[in-house]
Amino acid sequence: MEKKEREVELNHEDKAAFAARLRKLRRSRGWRQRELAAQSGLGASTIAQYETGEAEPTLKSLRRLAKALGTTVAYLAGETDDSAPPRRNMPDRDVRVIAASLEICAGYLERLAAAVMAQVQIQREIEQRLTEIARALEQRGTTGEPKGVS
Repeated sequence: MEKKEREVELNHEDKAAFAARLRKLRRSRGWRQRELAAQSGLGASTIAQYETGEAEPTLKSLRRLAKALGTTVAYLAGETDDSAPPRRNMPDRDVRVIAASLEICAGYLERLAAAVMAQVQIQREIEQRLTEIARALEQRGTTGEPKGVS
């Protein structure tokens, strides 16, 4: 026997708020109902019924919609006016590890920048020396002697 998921029971005001919030979030993303349906794994007709208040969502559907829209079930259900999902704080240990890693990377970048600058300086010196050699060769005649010397 297949277990049917129960709808979330919303009063008239909550049902209207849910429909309005769902429509507002969908539109704020520039999505059509079929795009929200694809993102949430629900049917487009189901989304339309939710937005018109013709149907009430199951808890599973609310979770899918909240995830697709980047919000919370509490916001969709009208329990809070904050549509942003809660921030997850990293443990201090993780923050310290990331900070230490960034310091190491900064050191590597400084060393890399210094090496690149050194390479640029070497390239300039080589170019300058080659220019001097080319000028000296231009001054030599076919005998290999500087021009004007007989």
